[in-house]
Formats: sequence, structure tokens, C-alpha cells
Amino acid sequence: MYFDQIEIGKRIKEIRKAKGLTQIASAEQLNISRSHINKIERGVKTASIDLLIEIAARGGVTLDYLILGDRQNNDVLKEKIKELREILENVERSL
Repeated sequence: MYFDQIEIGKRIKEIRKAKGLTQIASAEQLNISRSHINKIERGVKTASIDLLIEIAARGGVTLDYLILGDRQNNDVLKEKIKELREILENVERSL
């Protein structure tokens, strides 16, 4: 396992596209230039840890996924959220 800025850039691009954002819109949200986000997505530049945290938070992913590509934590969280929704729906029906 190692830091692969090209793969991180691909994941950042994937997250941006999933949110329906252009590079310009994403750059504006992150308060960086379009050129900067373009270089990060292509793996030419590495994002700072602060920027990675911001991207992960806005993208609804964990830093584990963003940096390492580890979806396991997201899948576990999604399953727990699904279980909690079912519990809340049952409670609501019983009221």
C-alpha cells in the first residue's frame, strides 16, 4: 500500500463527476483554481491534506477511500445507515 497521486486524482475526478460538477464548479467550491484541480485529477500535483479532507467531506467519502481506494468503510457505514433507517421506520409505524 502506498500513496499513488494518479489513483487519488482518478478518485477525485470520479467523485466530482458523481456530484455532477465541472472542474470550474468544483474549483470554486474548494477555493482553488480550475488549473489546480485539473492537475490534481491528472496526478500531476498532490493535494494538501486539508484539501483532501475538504474533497472527502464534500464528496461524502472517507479519507481511506480517497487516499487508499478502500471502499470497505463506506460499505459498512451504508449498511449501518440502512439498518438504522429500517429501525426508525418501524418506530414511526408503531406511533
